[in-house]
Amino acid sequence: MGQSRADQSGTAPPSPPSRRRRGKQVIPSPVGTGATILWDRWGIAHIHADQPYDLGVGLGYAVAQERLWQLDYMRRRVRGELAALLGTEALANDREMRTIGIATAADAVAQTIAGTTAELLDGLAAGINAWRQTALETDSLSEEFGILDYHPAPWTPADSVALWRWRWWMLTGRLDQIVLAEAARQTLPADLLAAFLAVEAGEETIVPDPVNGPIPGGDSSGEGSNNWAVAGSRTTTGYPVLCSDPHNAFDQPSQWFQAQLTCPAIGLDSIGAVYAGTVSAYLGRNRHTAWGVTNHVAPIRDLYVEETDGPDGNRYRDGAAWRPFEEDRHTIEVQGAPDETLLVRRTVRGPIVNDLLPWTPTDDGGVAPPISLRWRGIEPGVKSGLEALLAVNRARNVDEMLAALEQWPGPVLNFVFADRDGRIGYHVASHIPRREIAMRGLRPANDPDHTWRGTLPFDRLPQLIDPPRGWVATANNPPWAEDPPEMPYLGSGGWADGYRFRRIRERIEAGPARLSPNEIAAIHGDVLHARAVDLLPVLIEVLRTVPGRRPRAAYRQLARWDGSFDTEAVGASIFTAFWQRWLERIAAARFPAHLVPLVAGQAGAVARRLLLGDDLAWLSDTDYREEVRAAYVSAIDWLAEVAGPYPSRWRWGRLHQVTFPHPLGGRSPDLAQRFDIGPFPTSGGNGTVRAAGTSFQQPFQAISGSTYRLLVDLSQSGRAEATSTTGQSAHPDSPNCRDQVQHWLQDRRLPLWMDEADVRANLAAETRLVPKR
Repeated sequence: MGQSRADQSGTAPPSPPSRRRRGKQVIPSPVGTGATILWDRWGIAHIHADQPYDLGVGLGYAVAQERLWQLDYMRRRVRGELAALLGTEALANDREMRTIGIATAADAVAQTIAGTTAELLDGLAAGINAWRQTALETDSLSEEFGILDYHPAPWTPADSVALWRWRWWMLTGRLDQIVLAEAARQTLPADLLAAFLAVEAGEETIVPDPVNGPIPGGDSSGEGSNNWAVAGSRTTTGYPVLCSDPHNAFDQPSQWFQAQLTCPAIGLDSIGAVYAGTVSAYLGRNRHTAWGVTNHVAPIRDLYVEETDGPDGNRYRDGAAWRPFEEDRHTIEVQGAPDETLLVRRTVRGPIVNDLLPWTPTDDGGVAPPISLRWRGIEPGVKSGLEALLAVNRARNVDEMLAALEQWPGPVLNFVFADRDGRIGYHVASHIPRREIAMRGLRPANDPDHTWRGTLPFDRLPQLIDPPRGWVATANNPPWAEDPPEMPYLGSGGWADGYRFRRIRERIEAGPARLSPNEIAAIHGDVLHARAVDLLPVLIEVLRTVPGRRPRAAYRQLARWDGSFDTEAVGASIFTAFWQRWLERIAAARFPAHLVPLVAGQAGAVARRLLLGDDLAWLSDTDYREEVRAAYVSAIDWLAEVAGPYPSRWRWGRLHQVTFPHPLGGRSPDLAQRFDIGPFPTSGGNGTVRAAGTSFQQPFQAISGSTYRLLVDLSQSGRAEATSTTGQSAHPDSPNCRDQVQHWLQDRRLPLWMDEADVRANLAAETRLVPKR
C-alpha cells in the first residue's frame, strides 16, 4: 500500500463535486425493470421499485452515493482488516474480530439466505457496486479513499450479513460485564455479592410485578435505549402513538440511513432508520403498524473456563473426552508496520478469548485457564435475522408482528409495537439459550447445569399485549421482578437501572387523561434524573455541615438544584462528580486497587442503599456519612481542577459536550476539523430519558446516547417524525451532512413523508434507475 495523502500532508484533499445532483437524473443501472429514488430536502431517500431486486438496487445506489466509505469502513471493521488502513491503532479491533470469527460465520450464513431477502441483498450489492464503478470512472470516490490511498473492493451480500452480525455483537457481546461479575464473585461474601450485582432502582419493571427484594443482573455500562407506546384510549387522536430512541456510541456519519422502501409486489411500504448496509428499517413504520426497539440484554453468550491436560495445554476436556484445540493462523496486514500473525484457538464451545478480557482469574502460580466464548452469533445454523426484520417491516397488525418476532434469532431486543386497529404491545424477541442456572460470571465448561439446552419458548418470553393501563414501555430495565417457574432468567441478564423507565412512566401517568402526540414525544427530551430526585434530600442533609469555602459554595448550588440535567444546571455537574467519587470509594472499600476501575461503575445499587440508610455492612465500622463527605470534597477538588475555582461557573453544558467523531478525526487536527461535527453543549446524561451518556473514565464527555428519535402517530397512515444526530450524507460539503444537528440538540423532529405528493412537494432531487441497453 502506498503512502496515504494524510501521511504526507496531514490534511484532507479538496472534496470532489457533490455525488447527488439536484434536479432529475436518468441512470442506466443493473435493474430489471427500474427503480426511482426521490430525495427530499433533508436528504431522505424514498425508493420505489416493482420488484424486490430492483428495490435493493435503488437502496444500494442511494446509500453508496452518500456513505460508500462508511460502508467500506464498517466492512473492514467486522472483517478485521482496519489495520491495513489505519495502522497499529486498529490492531485491537482486528484481533477481536478475527478471534470471534463474525465474518466467517456471516459468510456461511449468507449462503443459506433465499427468497425475497436474498433478492434484496443481491440487489443491494449490485446497487452499491454500480455507484462504486461510477465513482471510480468519474474520480468521485468519497475523499476518505484518497486520504488513505486505496479503492474499495466490490460489495457482496455476505458483507451486509457481516455488518448485521456486528450489530448483534455490539448489543450482546459485552464480555466485560461477565468478567466484572466474576471478579465480584471471587471477592465478596454472598450477601454483599447479591447487593453489589443488583439492579439500581430495580423496582421499575417492564411488566408490572410486585418487588420483594433486590433484582439480580445490574448492568454498569451506562448505555441503553427507550421505547414506549400509548394506546388510543389515552391519546387525543384516539389512535396509538409510538416513540423510540436507540442509544449507541455517537459517530459521524450516523449508523442510520433514513429511507422509505416501497415494493408493492412484496407488500412493503415502510419508512424509518435502516442500519447502513442492510435492507429493512430497524425501527420505523409502515402504513399499518409501527415498531421501536431497545436492547433486552438477556444473554445469548457465555464464557466458559476450560480444563486442559497439563502445563502445555494442548488438549481440553469435553465431557469424558480430551480433544485438541482447533487452531487457525491469521495474517493481519498493518499499515506502516510489519504484518502480525494471530493464532486463534477454538473448542467445541467457541474461540479462546483471554486476550479480549479486561481481567482473568489465575491460579496460585499466576496462570489463567483458557476461557472460551459461546455466542449465538457464530453458532452453525443460526439464521441471519434479516428475514425476520423484513417480516417486521411488512407486518399489517399486531398478530403479524408477533409472528415475525417469533422468527427473530437475534440480537435480543425489547420490541414495542402498535397498529392502526388500536392495539399495542411489548414482546422480547430472540432465540435465547436455556440454562439450568441463571448467573453472570465464568461458567465451568463441563458442568451440565451450565450447558445450553435448546432455546426458551417464544410464548414464555417477557410480553405485555394490550394492557389495561393503556401503555407499554421499556428502557433496558428488568422485565419482571421474579422468574416464572422452571425458567431461570433474571440472574443472567445485564439490566439497566430503573430511572429512565420511571420517568417515562411518570410522564405518561401524571399527564392529562388523554395525551397529544407532541406531549408523548416530549418525553424524549426529559432531563430530570430520578436518581437525583431520590438522593438529593439525603445528600443535602449529610453535607449540611461540610467545611471549606469552596465546598460550601458548591453546596449552595446543589441545595437549590431540582435534579434536572439541563445545560445551565451547576448542580448536575456537582452531583455527577460526587456520584463518580462515591462509587470509587465504595468499590475501593471491598476490592483490590487493580479491580476498582473495572467494578466501580457496578456499585450503583450499593451506593443508593447506603445513602438511603439501609443496614448494609459494606463499609465495616466506618460511618457512611463521613465517607459521603469525603467523596463530596474530593469531587469538589476535581471540579476545581477541570472547570476552574468558582462553582457558579460549573454549568453542565460547559462540561458536558458532545462531538460526533469521524473514524479519521483522531488522526490529525485538520482531519478532525474536516470530518468531526461538534463539540456542542448538550443536556441529559446517564440515567435521563434524554440520554447523552458518559463513560466512567470520561464522566463529562457525552460519548453515547439517543442516535435516532422516532414518533409515530397512527392516526396518520403516511407520515412519521424523527431526527438523526447529524445528517444523511457523509460528505462534509453536502447540505445534508449536518443539517439535523440543531434539531437533535433542541429535541425537534423532522417529517418523514410517505405519500408521494408530500415527498414531491419537498423534493430536492430525483434519480431514475433504468435497465442498461
